[in-house]
Amino acid sequence: MAIVLSTGTINKTRSTVNAHIELLNLSNFFRRVRVQVINWDSRTSLLDQTVNVSPNTNFAITTSVRDVSFHYEIRVTVPTTRNLIVNTFAVDSGTFTVENNTVLQHQLVRIFPPFAIFKKAQTKSRVKVSKKPLTTKALIRKSVKK
Repeated sequence: MAIVLSTGTINKTRSTVNAHIELLNLSNFFRRVRVQVINWDSRTSLLDQTVNVSPNTNFAITTSVRDVSFHYEIRVTVPTTRNLIVNTFAVDSGTFTVENNTVLQHQLVRIFPPFAIFKKAQTKSRVKVSKKPLTTKALIRKSVKK
């Protein structure tokens, strides 16, 4: 069963422009990893990407959080935490790490499904989700009725 790790909500500072995620695979096997960045102000998904991390390599993902006013979260879904290290950073416009907005592997919190469903943010306009996001079960029921 996959393991979902979360930074919890991060308070964005004025200098933060990007969220940067480092995935270090120290095993001899490919690791399939899902990375999500959630804007908690608008309850939208800024990034939802699945990558294959090659054996004995480091893989970095950087995504913009400019549209986040106050709070965002990074979630990483991994098959195992054995020999797979995840670290997250806030980065400023000069690509420097923003102090006090780093969440290292040992600080990530394991969370358990079911999770709320978030709509992906559109590039020009934000899609707002209702105050009570649908659970996976409710979303399936809704799609079956159509």
